[in-house]
Amino acid sequence: FVLAALTILFSTSVMALGPNDVPGPDEVPGPGDGPYPVSGESWNVNLWGRWAEGPCYSVSGVSDTVAAGNGCRLEVLDFSVPASPVLLGHVVLPSFVWEVRVVGDYAYVANYRDGLRIIDISDPTNPVEVGAVDTPGFASSVAIDGDYAYIGDSYRGVRVIDISTPSSPVEVGEFDTDFYVNDVAVSGTYVLAAQGAGGLLIVDVSVPTAPSEVGVYDTPGIARGVDAVGDTAYVADGSSGLRIIDFVNPANPSEIGVYAAGGDAKDVSVVGAQAHLAYGWGGLHIVDVSTPTSPLGVGTYDTPVDAMDVAVIGTRAYVADNEGGIRVADISTPSSPSELGDRGAKAGSRGVALDGNYLYVANIGTGVSVLNVSGPANPVNVETFETLDDANDLVVAGDYLYVAGAYGGLRVLNITDPLNLSEVGVYDTPGRAWDVCIDGTYAYVADYTEGMRIIDITNPLSPSEVGHFIPAEQVRGVDVSGTYAYVCAYNVGLRIVDVSTPSAPFEVGFYDSGGQSYGVEVKGNYAYLADGNSSFRVIDVTDPVNPSEVWSYYASGFCYRVAIQDNYAFVACGFGGMQVFHIADPLNPAQVGYYRTGCSASAVAVFENRVYEADGMGGVYSLEFTPPPTPVFVTAFSARAVDVGVELRWDVFADEAVDGYRIYRGGNDGGAGDLLNLGGPLSPDERSYVDESVKGGETYTYTLAVVLADGSEALSMPETATAKSLALTLNQNHPNPFNPVTTISFVLPVGTAVDLTVYSLDGKRVKTLARGNLAAGLNSYSWAGTDARGNPVASGVYFYRLRAGKETLTRKMILLK
Repeated sequence: FVLAALTILFSTSVMALGPNDVPGPDEVPGPGDGPYPVSGESWNVNLWGRWAEGPCYSVSGVSDTVAAGNGCRLEVLDFSVPASPVLLGHVVLPSFVWEVRVVGDYAYVANYRDGLRIIDISDPTNPVEVGAVDTPGFASSVAIDGDYAYIGDSYRGVRVIDISTPSSPVEVGEFDTDFYVNDVAVSGTYVLAAQGAGGLLIVDVSVPTAPSEVGVYDTPGIARGVDAVGDTAYVADGSSGLRIIDFVNPANPSEIGVYAAGGDAKDVSVVGAQAHLAYGWGGLHIVDVSTPTSPLGVGTYDTPVDAMDVAVIGTRAYVADNEGGIRVADISTPSSPSELGDRGAKAGSRGVALDGNYLYVANIGTGVSVLNVSGPANPVNVETFETLDDANDLVVAGDYLYVAGAYGGLRVLNITDPLNLSEVGVYDTPGRAWDVCIDGTYAYVADYTEGMRIIDITNPLSPSEVGHFIPAEQVRGVDVSGTYAYVCAYNVGLRIVDVSTPSAPFEVGFYDSGGQSYGVEVKGNYAYLADGNSSFRVIDVTDPVNPSEVWSYYASGFCYRVAIQDNYAFVACGFGGMQVFHIADPLNPAQVGYYRTGCSASAVAVFENRVYEADGMGGVYSLEFTPPPTPVFVTAFSARAVDVGVELRWDVFADEAVDGYRIYRGGNDGGAGDLLNLGGPLSPDERSYVDESVKGGETYTYTLAVVLADGSEALSMPETATAKSLALTLNQNHPNPFNPVTTISFVLPVGTAVDLTVYSLDGKRVKTLARGNLAAGLNSYSWAGTDARGNPVASGVYFYRLRAGKETLTRKMILLK
């Protein structure tokens, strides 16, 4: 019991994947952080076009027509001839397709950071997005029942969307959970949520505007997928396999059957007497559930990569196999399913290199793609070189493309004909090649646990190692300037290595950044460091023996790579998108632009005003950067809620006189918004302003305008804050678990009659802690684990309920003795 209780309280099911996959726990905001910015938001950067191919996480359809994810593309495919599927049409969505469900003429897409997207597929050759709701979390799953869509919104629980008018969907209800919701299914008036370490959650949606929890079953694994037939729930429970749960009594669900075969169960689809289990690396498992108490595996189909989702249509199973694409199996004989066809997919883009009108893209698992970008609004894939494993980084030098392959070392491709790449040389490094830098006749390879390898490429057809530098840490990035190599020592910082004699490199200086050094670019006497978790740093390397940090910026995402052009640094900041900094003064850079991409910005290539960004599962973004027109930059601007309103603070860098400042509020339509300080600009000496005209609980967007002598304005990046307000709040008891005493607190927006009572797991009243009229504000009460007579109660799970006026809130707590 103790172990189960601790699992409920402290476990999480957010997946920690690679840097170009789903954002890991370090990037996903917590429940109290509010909505994360949706993709497409920008400042001084415009979207030209997309190449949005990536892995396949979900598939759904009717008959031979199937809708499936391909990165950020929703594709409609004709599988009437399974061995030769035909792409009928596609639409590019803001974020990647995490789950899709087809009902009638519409495909409903859980579009991860961009909520629910509704696609009209009545004409399969021309799918069109007709409606959307940007949910506050990360939309990871969708279930449709009548006029409602139910969204599993990751850490923001279950959202209820009215889709009676697909062109105007609207959220009408929500139920926040304590765990990350991976999948949802509907059965009758109940939504069943697979909530990771929290097991199976049962939510009553008989009143869609007021969903409420009625039961929980704590599965032993990580609940990733769920389907339901009548009063029986089928849970894909990670390493613990398929768990079959009877919820005829929703308040007290019970497990009645188990099927476990090793692997990682991720999704389940039940049709008739068979459960079809997407078993991750274990492929597709077909389980006879005609007797739910004794499920029996009857057949398996070994997909090549990672089975994520399964849709059964007639005698076919369509398996979304991650970067393996869609695999189609004939299951007419369940004991011996056989492959009928497949539709391949990319695994995600990790690096980019530009050469004229061709962009070379390093792909995870599928080598190098060549895009013709002569028309930047419409990048076209013209060639793919697929003999590599994971391609992490690449550099163009002359007629050759040098590729750092995670499992293939340094690869040399001849690119004299971009439409017909050929490998001409290879050096198999001992580690996993993450980054490559070319300087003269040498290639410097960041080789993960095997340090930096120095490769002589005088003859590209026969590269050979001449020296190496192996620190104790992983090496993720490298740049060379003059006679020094700047090596990113992951989780430590920047190591500066003398490479004047390539056969005998040695360290001369070190800077401990305290971060997770991933990428570096050197210009002049400064190293610009992409330092992993939330930071971009400028290091003065004038004296390589004693480098020192002169500036840092904590970005909204994991900083992977940085590219320098002229006086600008372009930083790939993971889930924070691509961010631009003016670095004419390295001691005081200023952010001057950004673009929120749909997945995870991992690398950038720049030529003049053209910016190409590798976005992991989101493919490649073609962007246009428009530099600010004046040499005046807002170097810091923040907005935060205070007791009397919203406080704004700022700092500026200017080459000319500043006449003052204007504050704008609003701007959600792309403009600056409404002017607040109508009495004239604030003094040039001012560095703060408090907006006292806000309403409690409302969210506001602010922009600072620097007023110049000629009356023109230089605008800041917008900042958002939510004004404080008193709302009825029942806080989690503290400590929890507890022994012997815990404190329960709540906030009342107005004075009212309250009742605070503790109940046992079976619903019996244990003790009333407070009853009567209380004033508005914070109220706290202690419970010492005793009943109404003062007798100690047993260890276990208890509920405490607050009734305030007409509202009721409930939470659970654990007493451990």
